[in-house]
Amino acid sequence: MKVEFKTRLQSKNLFRFNMYQIYTSSQGIISIIAAIFVIVVGFYNLQKVPLQKTILTFAIGLLFLFYLPITLYRRAKVSIKQNEILAGEINYTLSKEGVKVKCNEEEAVLPWESVYKVVETKTNILIYSTRVNAYVIPREQVKDIYDDIFAVVNENLEKYRISMKPHKA
Repeated sequence: MKVEFKTRLQSKNLFRFNMYQIYTSSQGIISIIAAIFVIVVGFYNLQKVPLQKTILTFAIGLLFLFYLPITLYRRAKVSIKQNEILAGEINYTLSKEGVKVKCNEEEAVLPWESVYKVVETKTNILIYSTRVNAYVIPREQVKDIYDDIFAVVNENLEKYRISMKPHKA
């Protein structure tokens, strides 16, 4: 089986990919735990320390909580603006040979043996070539052929490397 489609990345797709990467890693989990801890300490010390220290504690907690998402959002916007390959139309062909990606005159083939894993998130399909690098396919742009994409991936990859589910009719 073979499926061909075109996508165009938007900054929101790249942002959501980066958020998924960060918050499924130890860095994201630690930042959330640190934010919660600092905010709890702020509430605990509410009446015990001067108001300035309480405000500073809450500010630090909020910084831990919102710094990464704001930074990732800005980075995604800049990446789409500055990288014509990311901003351009990307043509995908999924077949027995692997994942063929073509953008402008650039072309690459990722054989299935080299695919690290395929993950479905709420907004994207991620075809990882390494633990951190992935082709980001916006689900909204391939919703009509999602089942075909799932079939090709399921046919060519080991089950433990697939985190996708078939859609129910």
